[in-house]
Amino acid sequence: MPRSEERPLLIDAGPVRANGVQKFVGVVVSSEVVDIAPRVSGVIQKVNVNSGDVVSQGQVLVEMDPLQFQGEWRAAGAFTDAAAANLRQARVDLEAAKQLLLTESDAFAQGVSSQRSLDDARFAEKRAEAALQQAEAGQAAEATRLQLARAQVADAKLRCPIAGTVVARYKDAGNRVEANAPILRIASNHGARVRFAFPAREAQSFVVGVKVMVEVEAAVLAHRAVVVQVSPSLDLSSGLVIAEAELSEGDGNGLVMLGLPAWVLPMQDAGASLR
Repeated sequence: MPRSEERPLLIDAGPVRANGVQKFVGVVVSSEVVDIAPRVSGVIQKVNVNSGDVVSQGQVLVEMDPLQFQGEWRAAGAFTDAAAANLRQARVDLEAAKQLLLTESDAFAQGVSSQRSLDDARFAEKRAEAALQQAEAGQAAEATRLQLARAQVADAKLRCPIAGTVVARYKDAGNRVEANAPILRIASNHGARVRFAFPAREAQSFVVGVKVMVEVEAAVLAHRAVVVQVSPSLDLSSGLVIAEAELSEGDGNGLVMLGLPAWVLPMQDAGASLR
């Protein structure tokens, strides 16, 4: 499934102060987002999850109508059988042509057959060889077609490539969807990040690699984090710099719910309370 690029969260709130400490407003986001989409166009038969559902890796999320794929599979199977029969016949014909050439060669050597008959036998062998090559190519092409048809039938069930949470549902059962058009969006429950904003004058405090503390709404303890991404330019709508900090795995970030408000503090200010 294709990985999706999240649109940058536009944070229009500036920094806040609590207990004399400046904190920067943000929101919890996922470090990985995946769109669930079919490889070929078709009709959705069933969507098994809704927005907000927690899903596991390998879980069947969407079932496409398999009828069109099964029809193509059966047709491909029939063409493959026909190509295989044609290939067997071509091998038999070549063997017969070889035997005829051997017979005509012996007869010509004994003076009981003409040069024309020998030439015809040689031509028949070459024609049989060409027919065999054509039959082999046809059988290979039909085998590939059958393999693709089988894959389409298997792909009628769209499975989740990661463990995560459904953050968007774009289509419902009965809808027709084009190839690679998203039906669901899944955000990973691991590797949570906080996307936050800060004034340009604070740029030196939030370079990539700097450690920060993150306080998440409803969380008892603050989380350690590392700045992993900083926008090279100001966000036009807010006039702030957008950055992301990845929460430490050791702080139980898998338990942090996506979308929760958060506040980012420089490490030296982390001892102060938010409220």
